Order: sequence, then structure tokens, then C-alpha cells
Amino acid sequence: SQLPPPVHGSTVMTERFMKALVSAGFNCQIVERQFSKTMAEVQTITLKKVLRIPGLALRLVIAAFRFRPRIAVFFFTFGLGSFLVDCFLLWILRLCKVNYVIYLHGRGLDNWGKHAFVPLRLLARKTLMSSFGGIVLGECLKNDITEYIHPARVQVLPNGIPDDAKAFCRGNR
Repeated sequence: SQLPPPVHGSTVMTERFMKALVSAGFNCQIVERQFSKTMAEVQTITLKKVLRIPGLALRLVIAAFRFRPRIAVFFFTFGLGSFLVDCFLLWILRLCKVNYVIYLHGRGLDNWGKHAFVPLRLLARKTLMSSFGGIVLGECLKNDITEYIHPARVQVLPNGIPDDAKAFCRGNR
């Protein structure tokens, strides 16, 4: 994942999640994406970002072999470009024999599993079904992955912001 900057919901929750794991006594290492430094760069595709993919993949392989994690928490994203990069990085983890848990910060992953373009749908399903489990930031986000990951392997990490769960699950935001 990525820690702040830029400061937005996903990076803040990543930072809180990492601090909670460390304070609970876990030995944690983060392999940062380092694609965006400002909010203006978020959700944009640039040559600079594309050129960072091989370095990120190499850092992931090095971390997998250096630290030999029992499990990796992978912060999954939903834009087409980031989705493809995430699937590639999770493929690397599978090659390195590292179990991973999918961490979802928002809605939308189920769209890839039901995509009309069959190769994208198959890629999403393989990526999700190969995971050890899932972490979601709210009870209703479980619906995005329980078709692919057994509900007993999906944990809810409460988002720091109270919401009307019923309205949110119906799509009213």
C-alpha cells in the first residue's frame, strides 16, 4: 500500500492499520506503491507511474524473500490500470509462495469479477479466489468479496467514520 502523502482515506487507514499491527506486536514491513505524491496525481495514469511498476515488483520480490512473511495484506484498488497492476503483483506473491489477504477500502471489486470482458473477469476471480482471506472497512463491503472468499475468512475492520450501514449498503451515499 502507500502511506501518506498524499493524505486521503486509503493512506490514512493504511497508516492506522500498520500502527495497530505494530502496537499489537506484529513484525510488519510495508512495500509502498509510491505512485502518487499529491492528490492531483491520484487516479491518473502517467509514464512516470508506469515506469515505477518494475521497481515496485522488484521491491515486492525482495521483501518476499528477505522477510519470508507468513501472510501479506494487500491493499487492492479498483481503477483499470491499478487493478491490472494489483493482479500482477498478487501473481508475484503467489509465485513467491506468500499467502495474501485482500484489503478493500471501498466498493467496486465485485464489478471486476462480473466484468463483461471475459479475460478481466477470469483475472479478478483467480486473484480473489487465490487469497487466504479478506479485510473490509465495513460490514456491507463483505458483499463485494464473499462470492469469491468464504465469509468466515473475511474480517471487518471498522472504518473510523460512523455511517448509516443500511443506507451505505443500498448504495445511498
